[in-house]
Amino acid sequence: MSSGAQQLKEDFVQVQKLLETYPDIKITNTEGDPPEQYDIEYIIKGYRTNPDGAPTPDNNHEVRITLPFGYPHFPPTVKPITPIFHPDIDPDAIRIADFWQENHSLPDLIVHIGQMICGNHYTKDEPFNQDAFEWFEERSSWLPFDVLEPREDDDTEK
Repeated sequence: MSSGAQQLKEDFVQVQKLLETYPDIKITNTEGDPPEQYDIEYIIKGYRTNPDGAPTPDNNHEVRITLPFGYPHFPPTVKPITPIFHPDIDPDAIRIADFWQENHSLPDLIVHIGQMICGNHYTKDEPFNQDAFEWFEERSSWLPFDVLEPREDDDTEK
């Protein structure tokens, strides 16, 4: 097995292990063996974009993460499957470059995207969606919309 395929296999195991602790995040589909593409569902409060562009609360969001040749040195491409209203999300892409520059972990990226949807993270410099940025800024007291946390293990020391 090539080192690239081994990396993909290890990432898949890590993603599955992480998602066991996050009941609000699910893999709905993968492509490749080992996976090179993941469809991820987030069952958390965020906002979606209506056809007229207006934001509406929604508790179900889906994204597609594609791992390119040269991954992890080259970042994944991430795009929404469902319309998500967020300053760092447009219909064709989710901004992850700053995150990926600091952290090359696919499981951490999956959690980070969920935290973005909840309103915990957004870029103030050159947002992808200026309308969403202004909307988020005007409603900063609403943020975050939801909390994405791992399920607490019953064996945790107190």
